[in-house]
Amino acid sequence: MVAGKLFHVRNSTGFRLDACGILVMDEADRMLEDGFADELGEIIKSCPKGRQTMLFSATMTDNVDQLVRMSLNNPVRLFVDPSNQAASRLIQEFVRIRQTRESDRAAVLLALCRKTFKEKVVVFFRSNAAAHQMKILFGLMGLSAAELQGNLTQEQRLEALERFRDNEVNYLLATNLAARGLNIKGIETVINYNMPTQFAHYLHRVGRTARAGHDGRSVTLVDESDRKMLKMAIKSSAGAQVKNRVVNHEVVQRYKQKVESLGRQIKEFLAEEKQGRAIRNAEMQLKKSENMLHHGAEIYKQRQTTGNEDHKSKFGAKEDKTDEKPEEKRGKYDGMSRQKRRRMQVMEEDDAEKDGRSQKMAARAVKKSSQPARLTQMRAPKAGGKGKKGGTTV
Repeated sequence: MVAGKLFHVRNSTGFRLDACGILVMDEADRMLEDGFADELGEIIKSCPKGRQTMLFSATMTDNVDQLVRMSLNNPVRLFVDPSNQAASRLIQEFVRIRQTRESDRAAVLLALCRKTFKEKVVVFFRSNAAAHQMKILFGLMGLSAAELQGNLTQEQRLEALERFRDNEVNYLLATNLAARGLNIKGIETVINYNMPTQFAHYLHRVGRTARAGHDGRSVTLVDESDRKMLKMAIKSSAGAQVKNRVVNHEVVQRYKQKVESLGRQIKEFLAEEKQGRAIRNAEMQLKKSENMLHHGAEIYKQRQTTGNEDHKSKFGAKEDKTDEKPEEKRGKYDGMSRQKRRRMQVMEEDDAEKDGRSQKMAARAVKKSSQPARLTQMRAPKAGGKGKKGGTTV
């Protein structure tokens, strides 16, 4: 959204922000995390100084505080909840997963969903693959669920949200994609299949429930490596209830056997999906080839015309830059330390001296080779062993 607004500001002659009276920056911390700091700064500079500015952020980081100082004058700060603290009406529960029982994690989740939490539940996973695999497992176990993760199209994501909002499904299996920016009313429980690696992500996730004065509950599966995050979560409770939930071991083992028995079906289902994607890709390539065969000339002509226009726009008339100051040329030794500069100069002087000697030697060799050969005088031998004078031999 930020990139789209900035594109209009830069390229649309009829789109300007001179008359902007109110500037709203929602999810400011998320935009800064995604690398839109420069774009936000340019948009702010394009707006008039007499505007009203409203900035909303789930967390107050250093980057957000810097954006506040740049865009607001004497701002009024309103906090719905204390910074870096969970909602006061949130009940936080933690289920311990022992190091030797890591394979029980899926069974613990199924036991919680089948026995205790049956409606309006959002389950968060670390990866898209884990969310999708659990969606298949929930379907085989008779639990109605929808998934919301990055491998889906925008249409599929919207459909999953609508089904969850309309109570067509009881569980929404999601990644951090749904941790913020989504206002879904009536969420009763948030389950973290894994403890997030960042505490801010944990707050965003559990913040999906216990909103606007309503009660809510979060359940997080934690292992030995999550001790630090667990302490931070307990510290952020601010007097709210924190509980340790224990899942019956026999129930977990029973669901674990079911999960293991369904492992083959899950693999077959994933293989069928992979094969289906390959077939769809092949059909798309076939359709593309057919279009090139039937409409190749027209497509080529259109591309050629577009290419010429792009070429003209990029390499057409040169802009008049007479008013611009000439760019200063960078010196050969700029940026070097004094010692390194002196060493480079000495090396260049040595090289120049060697080149001069080589040139002199080459010139002497050429001069010598261009001179005519000298005649050597030798005395001819005399008769009887003594040569006559005046004889020359070449």
